[in-house]
Amino acid sequence: MTTITDFSAFLDQADVTDHEEAYALYTAVNQCTNMGSFECVETSNGNMIVSSHSVEDKLLLATPEAREAFLARISQRYIGDEDMDMEGWTSYMRGMQKDD
Repeated sequence: MTTITDFSAFLDQADVTDHEEAYALYTAVNQCTNMGSFECVETSNGNMIVSSHSVEDKLLLATPEAREAFLARISQRYIGDEDMDMEGWTSYMRGMQKDD
């Protein structure tokens, strides 16, 4: 496993296929926790490492700015609507899946 800083390379490897996976990744990074198949841990020097059992490499977020930039990249890549945040988009997508 290599530690990388390339957001796109990590997201390409993660191969997120639906809104639940996108939400899990966003939440794991936003709260620095485990969510779904994603894990985020804070190192002793304040860096954040994001990993997943489905991703060969680990992503290093070395600064708070890098974390915010990665969260923005997740939103841009999966939501695609500047007027919607991750919570709103996920709720919308869940609603669209319901059989009413």
